[in-house]
Amino acid sequence: MTAAVKRDSAGKSSQRLLANASPDSKCPICLDGFNNMASLDRCLHQFCFRCIHEWSRNKAECPLCKQPFHSIFHSVKGENDFKEFVLRDFGVFPPQEPGSK
Repeated sequence: MTAAVKRDSAGKSSQRLLANASPDSKCPICLDGFNNMASLDRCLHQFCFRCIHEWSRNKAECPLCKQPFHSIFHSVKGENDFKEFVLRDFGVFPPQEPGSK
C-alpha cells in the first residue's frame, strides 16, 4: 500500500494513507471507501454492504464477474464472527427444465 509523508508546521512527519492508494480500498459500486465491507458468497468480491444490498434488489449478480450470488457476508469481525444476509427472492434464477442449458 502506498503511503505519503506529511510534514506539519513543526517539521514532524506523520504517515497517512492516500485515499486513492489502491483500487482494492474502494467499493467498486460507489467508488468510495468501504462502509461495512461485504463479500458475496460465490466469488467473494467485496463491496459496501449497503451498495451490494441495493444492487441485489435489481439483480443478484456480481457487478464485477457477473456470477450469480445467493447471500452477502457482512459485519465481519473475525473468521467465525460475521453476519450473512440471504437473498429471499430466488425467482431471479428460475429452475431450469430438465435437459435445458
